[in-house]
Amino acid sequence: MSTTNNLRSNSIANRGGGGLKPALMNRNISNIRNVNNNINTKKLALSQSTNTLINSKLSSKLNSINSTNNNNIIKKPLVSITENENVDLKKKKSKIPKFSSPAKSTTQAKQLKRDQNSTIQSSLATETSSTTTTTTTEKLNLIKFSSFKLPSNVENIDINDHTNVLLAPGFSNDIYMYLNHLENKLKIQTSNFLQIQKTMNHKMRARLVDWIIAVHHKFKLLPETLYLTIAIMDRYFERCNVDKDKVQLVGLTAFFIACKYEEIYPPEIADFIKLCDAYTKNNILDMEKTMLKAIDFNLSYPLPLHFLRRFSKAAHADQEIHTLAKYLMELGLVEYECSSWKPSLLAAASLYLTLNILATDHSKTQWTNTLAFYTNYKESDLLKPVSYLCQVLLRQSDSKLQTTKSKYANPKLLRISDNPKLISEYVVKMSKMFK
Repeated sequence: MSTTNNLRSNSIANRGGGGLKPALMNRNISNIRNVNNNINTKKLALSQSTNTLINSKLSSKLNSINSTNNNNIIKKPLVSITENENVDLKKKKSKIPKFSSPAKSTTQAKQLKRDQNSTIQSSLATETSSTTTTTTTEKLNLIKFSSFKLPSNVENIDINDHTNVLLAPGFSNDIYMYLNHLENKLKIQTSNFLQIQKTMNHKMRARLVDWIIAVHHKFKLLPETLYLTIAIMDRYFERCNVDKDKVQLVGLTAFFIACKYEEIYPPEIADFIKLCDAYTKNNILDMEKTMLKAIDFNLSYPLPLHFLRRFSKAAHADQEIHTLAKYLMELGLVEYECSSWKPSLLAAASLYLTLNILATDHSKTQWTNTLAFYTNYKESDLLKPVSYLCQVLLRQSDSKLQTTKSKYANPKLLRISDNPKLISEYVVKMSKMFK
């Protein structure tokens, strides 16, 4: 038994090591570990040395490339695989043609720069010379927007509007010249244009106009609508005979046409039917066709209000002057004699009378050269119409048609119809001048 146990213990002790003892095994393992560590350190040192060697070679190659580029000597540098790929991509991209505009060419660019420099130098030269010799007003007058030239004694009322495109300051005079042409072309030819009417007279027309002013004020419509209504109605009365029972229908239809022409949101036709129960929708539509054919579908008629706005600007009128001139014009709408006047004449006469009514000193003339130029009327041309308007003012207290007077007695309109200056000595004197 003892011999077997010894053999077993000896075999276990000597297993796997070729008969080596445990102490010898431990020594061999430590030697192996040391050898491995030495190998790793040598590898690390070798890799570092190779890297430094490669970097030094690359730097020397780059330096040599730079020096050879200066000497126009082309050599292939040592580059890595990734660098070769980038070079190939650049070559592929360079093959794509690039768009270049003609203006970017060298010759054209130089030419453009030369032109710009020459224009800038010329503009600077003209500006420096003009600032010493001309003022800002003279510069604006030198800009020729139109063929219209102002005399030296006339004020340029559009000089402060040169930055406002909506006012068209360069063409304002030409526009009003065209309006003067239109009013001469479309004016009522005879002063007694109602002579072709068999059943109506000027009193019926005055009542109809007074009723239209009341309806217009009730609907709170634009003032242009009122003046265009009277213009359409009078032009139709001049050309066509109207029965007595259709006189109001003519005024109502003219009002309906003017609303559709001037208003952004015109009243419905049902609203016009409610104003007068004697007529139906078909009556208004049939009369609309008849009236438009009679006036040749021409609704671009210049209105007195268009001219008054221009004339008030030339007179530097304030709100009181402009409101009183509008009141006089609406009084003229009712009058049969004023209906044959040109719109510009009615506006100029109303403004002339207003300036003299509100003036503190009548010894100085209120009709300047600027007003005479922009209105195209001299002071002598306006005396007779002004005299008739003074007669109309004095008759207002006894007149049965009080719609216009009550309308302008509103505080929003400065109670201008109640102004005591409307029956002043000047008005009485002017009313007797042409009786």
